[in-house]
Amino acid sequence: MASERRQPASVVEKSADRTDLQAAAAVIPYNQPTVYRNMATIVVAPAVGPEQTQLICPNCQALVRTTVEHRANTRTHIYALLLCLFFCWPCICLPYCCNSCRDTIHKCPRCKAFIGSYQR
Repeated sequence: MASERRQPASVVEKSADRTDLQAAAAVIPYNQPTVYRNMATIVVAPAVGPEQTQLICPNCQALVRTTVEHRANTRTHIYALLLCLFFCWPCICLPYCCNSCRDTIHKCPRCKAFIGSYQR
């Protein structure tokens, strides 16, 4: 067995290192650019009317019947001004007392979040 030639230990270690690097390169994926997609959350306001509405609250996710609050809008003030201009002094408060002349604001009775408004 004198014909067998032995390689130095440093050459054997280098060849072993080279195969380890090739194996590691095969396992580690190529650095690909990270793709970010624009994700937008679209919140659709529920359809509300002049009366209380039963719906699922977008804030607390509970099935509720909305509480309704009426607020004066620009049209309410214009009606009162027209009544004032036409000398109907006793009727000036009618647009402020009549719900059909004011906007309807819907809120969740559970979490008090604004749900929507019905504008006349």
